[in-house]
Amino acid sequence: MANVKVKGIIIKMTNFQDYDKYISILTQDLGLISVYCKGIRRPKNRLNSFCQLFSFNEFELFYNKERYSLDDAASIQTFKSIQKDIYLLTASSEIAEIMLDNLPQGDRFIDNFNFYEFMLRCLYEFDKNTKDPRLISNVAEFKLCCELGYKPMLDKCFYCEDHLGKDDDKVFIDIENARLYCERHARDITTNKISNSCYRISPALLAALRYMVNAESNKVFSFNIGEKVLQELSIFTKHYLSEHFTKNYDKLAKLDMFF
Repeated sequence: MANVKVKGIIIKMTNFQDYDKYISILTQDLGLISVYCKGIRRPKNRLNSFCQLFSFNEFELFYNKERYSLDDAASIQTFKSIQKDIYLLTASSEIAEIMLDNLPQGDRFIDNFNFYEFMLRCLYEFDKNTKDPRLISNVAEFKLCCELGYKPMLDKCFYCEDHLGKDDDKVFIDIENARLYCERHARDITTNKISNSCYRISPALLAALRYMVNAESNKVFSFNIGEKVLQELSIFTKHYLSEHFTKNYDKLAKLDMFF
């Protein structure tokens, strides 16, 4: 038995019985944990206002028999812009869903990538509302895919090893195998049916992908692209994630149908 104080972000909530709730918290020190909140949904429970989706709090927890329960909480940041905007809320939920599906309980690092700090950065970027939220969500999801083990090789053609740069207007990416081809080898691969997921990308998208792959998590959002490249990035990210993850993350795609 122990009392624990920790900073964390609520990234999932699940109602339990009449008045209780389980919350998934991505924490600074304990990684991803599940916390039982007894009576939190009662109308007069003062902690209910602190236990909202994507609230960033300092939590006081009680740990007993390998289970955490909530004793108290104090708000650090509420991210009000996210709470009031269905698109931002959906985009944040999709990022959180990727983490929940791929980050083991008790972990916040995979190969030195800090998922807690990255989730916090995503929420701050959405809340600032200074960039197109479509850019933030696509950058975040592609970066997560890379850090979860599906980083593409983007420096040169996989076969002839020619370095492909901004002057190469015919660059192809093999989404299934996560690598680049020049025009000649892309044609050979398609003709011989070695891969069915090879398609052409613009030099501008290639430059954006290279930046995202190599940038530190606190700098990965520090760029802008035009509308045409953003649409290309959105299509690419959707296909890339569906190829490498076992489920489709389509909350935003479904929401876009209503706008």
